[in-house]
Parts: sequence; C-alpha cells; structure tokens
Amino acid sequence: MKLVLALLFVPLIQSCALSGLPAAPASGNTFSGLLEVPKDKVVLYIVREKRFFQGGAYPNVSICGNTPTPLRNGGYFVSIVEPGECSIEFSNGRFWTLSTSDLQVKLEKEREYFWKFVMDREEITAIPVGGVTAAYVSGDASLVPITKNEALLLLRVSSESY
Repeated sequence: MKLVLALLFVPLIQSCALSGLPAAPASGNTFSGLLEVPKDKVVLYIVREKRFFQGGAYPNVSICGNTPTPLRNGGYFVSIVEPGECSIEFSNGRFWTLSTSDLQVKLEKEREYFWKFVMDREEITAIPVGGVTAAYVSGDASLVPITKNEALLLLRVSSESY
C-alpha cells in the first residue's frame, strides 16, 4: 500500500516542483494600508488567498482594458480606474488551467471595491501514461465581491502581485 501511495504522489510532487512553485507566489511588498480614493476615481482591490491548489500557477487579470497583471498565489493588486462600465478579464498566465469568467461591472465614482479570487470544483486527475503517472488539473475560478473588513483580513497576509 505504501508503494502504491508513493507511486501516486511522487509524480504529483515532482510536477509541482518542476512547475517552478517557488517562483509563482506573490513576492512584492506586503500590504501597508488602503489607498485614499482619488477625486472622481474608483479604487479596485483584487486579492487571492494563499493555497496549495494551483499555488504554482496564476491567471492574468486585466481591469478596464489596462495591461494584464498576474494574480499570484497569496497576492493582491490595486487598480485606480475611471467610474462607469468596466470589464474585468482573465487570460491564461503561468501554468493556469482553470476556467475563469470575465465580469462586466458598473463602478460608482469615489468608491472602493473589493473582490476575492476563489477556486471552485477543484480536481486533479491522475493519468497513467506508460510507466509514468501524469496529473491534469481542472476546475473553475471567479471573483466574488467581499466586504472591506473581509478584504482587510486577507490583505494583511498578502503581498503585491506583479
């Protein structure tokens, strides 16, 4: 039984290690406080909890047509944008395999918005190929609006993602 477990988990751990896990977590400055909302602007915070699942992978997120920013494991980023209609779009970043849904939001001026990046239906499928076992990771990810207090709890243990 121990041999069977070892044969299943060694390739999984190897694939995580080979995917560059140490390079994927957010490594920017730690959170130092909320920004003041500029006059006639909107401040958006997107935070991703640190988790093992998909820890070595990340999507890129584009807010209101801005340059895509990687949303790394345990990371957050802030975007200051114009009020009005805005799209939040996802694209595949490093080793990202989960499906994501883009959002269309209406942003009111001089407000803060907080979103948490969550992963649902997480699955790892082992696929034996010859004498080797490969793993396929799948699932869904989305943004969920959260309160300022919930965001502050997450942000305090997060680093900037870039």
